[in-house]
Amino acid sequence: MRKTRRQTARSLWRNLHLGLGLVAGLGFAFLGVTGSLLVFYKEIDAALNPALFTRQSSSGKSAAIAALAAAVVRDIGPVLRIDLPADSNGVVRIQARRRSVPQDLLEVFVDPGDGQILGTRPWRSNIVAVVYDLHYSLLAGRSGRDIVGFAGMGLLLSLARGLYLWWPRAGGLRRALHVKRRAPFARRVYDIHKSAGLPAVVLLSVSALSGIAMEFPETTQAITHTVLPAASSQTSSRTAFADSERDSALAAAIAEARAIVPDGRIRRILMPNATANTYRLYLRRPGEMLRSSGLNIVTIDARTGEVTEVKTTRAYRAADWFLAWQFPLHNGEAFGVAGRLAVFVLGLLPATLYVTGLLIWYNKRYARKRSEDARRLRLQ
Repeated sequence: MRKTRRQTARSLWRNLHLGLGLVAGLGFAFLGVTGSLLVFYKEIDAALNPALFTRQSSSGKSAAIAALAAAVVRDIGPVLRIDLPADSNGVVRIQARRRSVPQDLLEVFVDPGDGQILGTRPWRSNIVAVVYDLHYSLLAGRSGRDIVGFAGMGLLLSLARGLYLWWPRAGGLRRALHVKRRAPFARRVYDIHKSAGLPAVVLLSVSALSGIAMEFPETTQAITHTVLPAASSQTSSRTAFADSERDSALAAAIAEARAIVPDGRIRRILMPNATANTYRLYLRRPGEMLRSSGLNIVTIDARTGEVTEVKTTRAYRAADWFLAWQFPLHNGEAFGVAGRLAVFVLGLLPATLYVTGLLIWYNKRYARKRSEDARRLRLQ
């Protein structure tokens, strides 16, 4: 009786796994493939637009950041954000608002050696940015982010169901991982699905959890701060510039951030705007896992020059490190090129599982149809 119940339970789980996999699996595959593309999105963008990403000046030196921003303000319009290269070979990317058409946001590419503007394009209108927004929010804003977040939860449930169905009986682990190369096509497809599913359970669970954390950042932060100790916000009595020095405020803010985090490299600057009249500078210290931006943040009041907030990894506690790890873990950059390659391959696993699952469903359906046809012929 117990065996019959076990078989019935497995049959129900198998049908549920197959049915939901066929419906939701295509969505999982879509998120996985777009995620794989985004692992190397900067390299893809540079390859598609070499004129924008190739430094023309021969000098290895770089002009002052404030001077580069001033040139963009003069030629195009107000600067909203500055992204600085990771090394001396990269270009500076500046988000600016066109003075003649204020609603137009542009991405301006500047040679850091001589300040030459290499080109412009509408902000986030390129194919790589579209793929990013598809992966992150399905081009649907907050609602799309919610859908992607819940899809991540669905992926976790699907992986758990698959693990339950895959789990071998005592002594059957080797057989469960074996792919019979000389077996019929249908059997090989089934073996590939099972074998690919095991690493997928562990690795895709980590990827899904980090993705969910980033789609629901406020909830994740609230829960994390409840269960783990977090660093308190740091204040400073320092002043970057006086009111009479506001014309050189950006240069002074940069100098102050470098003084506060002397071993940090400035990676991003958010300029004063209608929402926050502050300079917000992001710096990356050597060895930090987040390579694309910075974990050290210095905030300076654009009106008074007062340093209003300082957040550095020197003061990080468990909650801060947990939250900081989510993005570089999700895209693999925490582990360098090897980590990114691993995540690239990982992103293709949902598509592999979906295609093999679809073939398994088709083969079973075809076999059942042939069996029914044969039975009807015998009854005639």
